[in-house]
Amino acid sequence: MPWVVAAAAIAGVVMVSVSPLDSGSTTTAARFLATTSDSLPIVGSGEVDLAISPDGTTLVYSGGGPYGVNDVQLVRRSVDDLHAMPIEGGGEGWQPFFSPDGQWVGYATYPELALMRLPIEGGAPVTIMPPEIFVVGATWAEDDTIIFTLTGSGLYQIPVSGGEAKSLTAFDETVSVGHRTPRALPGGRGVLFFVQGRQRSDDQVAVLDLDTGDWRTLMPGSGPRYAETGHLVYALAGDLYAAPFDLATLTVTGAARVVVSGIMVKEGNGNANFALSRNGTLVYAVGGTRSEARSCG
Repeated sequence: MPWVVAAAAIAGVVMVSVSPLDSGSTTTAARFLATTSDSLPIVGSGEVDLAISPDGTTLVYSGGGPYGVNDVQLVRRSVDDLHAMPIEGGGEGWQPFFSPDGQWVGYATYPELALMRLPIEGGAPVTIMPPEIFVVGATWAEDDTIIFTLTGSGLYQIPVSGGEAKSLTAFDETVSVGHRTPRALPGGRGVLFFVQGRQRSDDQVAVLDLDTGDWRTLMPGSGPRYAETGHLVYALAGDLYAAPFDLATLTVTGAARVVVSGIMVKEGNGNANFALSRNGTLVYAVGGTRSEARSCG
């Protein structure tokens, strides 16, 4: 069943250097609060509200639009600059995600529900997929395909140039609501995602093997990302964990440990509001479990 509550503004996000992640490291993470202006706040949705470029230099988030609470737009800011600005052509944009080269931003539109892409410097948006039911996560793979999921669905794949979407996964409706927040793995073989349970305690981190078409669950949690230190980073009960992960076998190879506490997790669907760049920069919205969204499954 869809659920709708008022959208809320997030005052800021924390940026953290999380490299290296191995348990023997003595590195101290650098943290700072990246507040947003009153005129361009981060707008909370039911999905992931922010993205960071692969090189860790640029933050893109879903910001408040000029027409009030029901308006959103894509906003960009450099990690070393306090000034944020709307991305030209990014009106109605939310759920941002970067291309592997960092030159494009993919996003869903609200309320039209199309899947689009836009140059990071702004310009004319390009349609990837015309309006569908609610998009609940997407990722840009190295082979220039977009892997995405819809409310109450498995994963799909579509060329970035558009075309017909291909189904990748199916789920058991008796124990799950659907598959969410896919993240393509380096090398093009696998995709991380999470299986949304009917209770938050039933959420499971999962991986899809694109070579075989098979997928399996890995551990309880949600919102998985891959860190190039060789770790799987995921959320569980408001904390971020990191576990050693083997890209060749798509398996967890060691025990997980907490790397950050107190990140925002969306109550309605388990989405964890964080992003991780290739260079080890982590951005996350602070706060515990939140129930803020415009409309989602």
